[in-house]
Amino acid sequence: GKAYIYQAMTYDEQKLAVIEQFSRLFNKSIEFIRSEFIEILHTDWTEEEYERGGYESFCTPGKLILEGDALKKPIDRLLFAGTETAAHYKGYIDGAIEAGYRAADEVASMLCIDRISVQ
Repeated sequence: GKAYIYQAMTYDEQKLAVIEQFSRLFNKSIEFIRSEFIEILHTDWTEEEYERGGYESFCTPGKLILEGDALKKPIDRLLFAGTETAAHYKGYIDGAIEAGYRAADEVASMLCIDRISVQ
């Protein structure tokens, strides 16, 4: 995808790509965006020593859609929650919140108490 193309770019190429995108996004000239632009700061999470990306960092396109439900399948009393386990908005904070509610409901069910979700 486009992320791999961006990742392979030099800093100057990335900066130009971001400036061009902002120019289109904000309907401003490239010269104006360039005059306001300071620098690019980003993190390649796959290169971080302890993070090594998320567990979906190396998924091929469509992998989570086809097989993502396996990530949320409990193992005995061990439950999993996280944005990639959400039914909707995988990879976004909305998905993480949804997955948290789902896992909380699963815990409540295991403890035989009423649902605690506010969904």
